[in-house]
Amino acid sequence: MPFWKWLWPRKDAPRKIRIHLVPDSGDEPLSVKMPLGLLRILVLLIVVGILAILVLIFSSSSLILEKQKNRVIVRQLEENAAQLSRMNTLERELEESAVLLYRMQTLFGEGTLPPDSLIPDQILRERALPGGPPQRENLLQRGEQQVLSAMPSSWPLRGWITQEFHGQHGHDYHAGMDIAAEPGTPVRAAGDGVVLVAGWNDEYGNFVLLDHGFSVTSLYGHNSHLGVRKEDRVERGDILGYVGSTGRSTAPHLHFEIRRNGIPEDPKSYLLD
Repeated sequence: MPFWKWLWPRKDAPRKIRIHLVPDSGDEPLSVKMPLGLLRILVLLIVVGILAILVLIFSSSSLILEKQKNRVIVRQLEENAAQLSRMNTLERELEESAVLLYRMQTLFGEGTLPPDSLIPDQILRERALPGGPPQRENLLQRGEQQVLSAMPSSWPLRGWITQEFHGQHGHDYHAGMDIAAEPGTPVRAAGDGVVLVAGWNDEYGNFVLLDHGFSVTSLYGHNSHLGVRKEDRVERGDILGYVGSTGRSTAPHLHFEIRRNGIPEDPKSYLLD
């Protein structure tokens, strides 16, 4: 009898069904008598249950795929935001370079400039001044002030020098100067600059690397924790971190380095006070 006719039989069909269970052991078969309506209900429940499980599996798979797509989208947005930030930073640096180039040209009497649409606003404002752009003396004073502010010439903290700079490679080589101080003592920027790195290193622990321009950088190592992030602009005396003993260190101190063109130099040759 077809399955659909079995589920919906004629009116004169039997109301009960007998099920025989014959064991392999050869024992007497077991006979079970069951109302046909109950059997129909059980079969329908099994079919509905199987369909529900299939729907649940399909829905779960769709949800997992959707979550994965969302993760990819979020990752792409974060990458785009990081690229936009780098582009903005590069644009500022290009504008600053254009301003510096214009001022240098003005110093030597060469005022050649690109179209106004490509000139930074700062140059346009200077050109619009009643007396024209700043005179040679003002530019020199401003340039000297920028150089003095950027150079790492201030002590990052006051303490005891436990190891001096030794630039010669060998057993005593030491690329910077170690200054011992109480844990938690603020570590301050030795000059104006931009944070190139603020993170962890196995050698220096929590450290900050500042770019002061003019191919000069300064490094502050072994901090307990940091107070700045990458690409932050800092001024002389701003807090970068706090004295600690992270990384390869045996006691709380600051490892202070100054490099020009990537080559370590004695910090004392920069420090003025």
